[in-house]
Amino acid sequence: AFAHTVAHDLREPVRTISAFTQLLVRKAQLTDAESEIAQFIVDGARRMSNLLDDLLSSATGGHKDSSRPVELAHVAAEAIQNLTEALTTSAAAIRIGPLPRVQGRECDLVRLFQNLIGNAVKYRSSAPIIVHVTAERSGPDWMIRIRDNGIGIAKPHHLRVFGLFTRLHSEEIPGTGIGLAVCKKIVEGLGGTIWVESEPGAGSTFCFTLAAAQEESGTRAISSPGDANGIRLPGPVSSAASTAASPPSSAATSTWP
Repeated sequence: AFAHTVAHDLREPVRTISAFTQLLVRKAQLTDAESEIAQFIVDGARRMSNLLDDLLSSATGGHKDSSRPVELAHVAAEAIQNLTEALTTSAAAIRIGPLPRVQGRECDLVRLFQNLIGNAVKYRSSAPIIVHVTAERSGPDWMIRIRDNGIGIAKPHHLRVFGLFTRLHSEEIPGTGIGLAVCKKIVEGLGGTIWVESEPGAGSTFCFTLAAAQEESGTRAISSPGDANGIRLPGPVSSAASTAASPPSSAATSTWP
């Protein structure tokens, strides 16, 4: 509650600093050096705004008591729609296998997928970006894997990356060090576990477990994000749905673009 209050109350002063600094740049006769200083202020305010947004997200993470059946295919499609600009400008390729229905809160799960897929773009290597999203049944839960071909993470940092305000890279790669902490809070708040499998230069696979949806027998267990709840991925998509207990290896995957 304290973090939520602080993050909420500080957002307006930060917006004011940014707005009036930009107004000063437009109205005043500034030298090049003074304009550069003003831009530093605007950039700092933007980073602070992003930090406050992430703090707010961290303070309002998922909670098991408010969970309901959610279509992960729909979640993946919405997360990708939110990332359209970043995926387009980076020419990222997203490959999504059949995904199940799970217990959770849709808004939190969209944030979870968006953070993890967004990180795959942010921490890319020199190779063309390829992200794979897959699911497999694990007892009463589903295990979701989001695998990329990015720069990877050294083993000593596999636990550390989920800490609050943890950053492994310089300011050249933007970020607040809160995204993975938010992911951890969402997953653990729903009774699951999240971890990373990675090594430098070999990409990263973020794995997490979510409880299978509590629904009557005979309902659809797995679907593809291309057609879930009428949500379409941006760009050409081919998809197929399955009702098996786990995603069959022969099932068609959805792709973006």
